[in-house]
Amino acid sequence: MTYLEDLKKLCDAATSGEWAPEDWTQISEDKWVTSIVAKQYYICSITSSDESGTYDAKFIAESRTAIPRLIEALELMMSLPMNVDHLDVTLSNGKRDLITVKEAVTKILEGEL
Repeated sequence: MTYLEDLKKLCDAATSGEWAPEDWTQISEDKWVTSIVAKQYYICSITSSDESGTYDAKFIAESRTAIPRLIEALELMMSLPMNVDHLDVTLSNGKRDLITVKEAVTKILEGEL
């Protein structure tokens, strides 16, 4: 199994849906804590003494949707013959369009394809 396949399997096994950090709570003079949640499910907690914890929490939460999109974009690019420069696609709004491979990858990453 390739690293990409392992990563995809890991994404598929993780709690589904969008993840989000909750508000920070001060637990001591110089420590703060937040939880990452998906709807009503607890995912994890992060404790921090500086602003890096905010970025860590956002990174963990955003990774839940960003990594599957990146995998999808990579799989699309890896599946195409080298001479393909346009794709006939159906967009998330149901409209069909002829777009470049670069546009397709961008739309996958933005959740529009």
